[in-house]
Amino acid sequence: AEQIVHNRDFITDAPTVETWNYCCTNPPYLRAANIPQLLRDEYAAHVPKYASADLAHSFLDRAARTLYKGGKIGVVVADRILINSTAGPLREALSPYLGVEHVERIDSELAFVRPKQRRKGTPARVHPLLLVLGPDAPVPLTKEPIYPGVDETPYAGLPTLQDLAEVRLGS
Repeated sequence: AEQIVHNRDFITDAPTVETWNYCCTNPPYLRAANIPQLLRDEYAAHVPKYASADLAHSFLDRAARTLYKGGKIGVVVADRILINSTAGPLREALSPYLGVEHVERIDSELAFVRPKQRRKGTPARVHPLLLVLGPDAPVPLTKEPIYPGVDETPYAGLPTLQDLAEVRLGS
C-alpha cells in the first residue's frame, strides 16, 4: 500500500506528467473563496486560472495531467462541475481528451451527503455525482453546461441565470 497510496497534497505534490492509467478521487467540495489565503497563495503557482474557482476543479485538472493517453478519471463530485458556468473553462480545457463516459446522481438521502450543519429531511446543499471521464466518451465536455439525467426540452429557449445577471459571492 505504501507504494501506491500517497499521503500528500495532490494540488502541489502530484505528478505533472503522464503517470497513471486511472485516477480515482473524491475531492473536497470547496470553492476558492473558502480556501484559507495561505493555501490559495500556494495553489496559485500550481493551478491554471481555468481550474482555480473550486478545489474540485483543481483536482480534476491535476488528475487529467497525470493520465496516460486513454486514461480515465473516476470521481465523486458535486454536479456543479457539469452545470455551473464557472466550471465552463475547465470543461473546455479538458474537452480535447476527456468526455463523460458515465454519470450517476447519488441519492441525497445517503448520510455522507449531509453536511454537519444540515438537518435531516432538508434539501442537500451539494448534489453529488458518480462521474467517469475518459476518451471517446458518448458525451463530450464543452464549455456549455451538461445536465445529467435532466430533460432540457421544457427549458429550451429560456434564459439562464447567467443570461440575466452576473452572480458574485461576497466575502
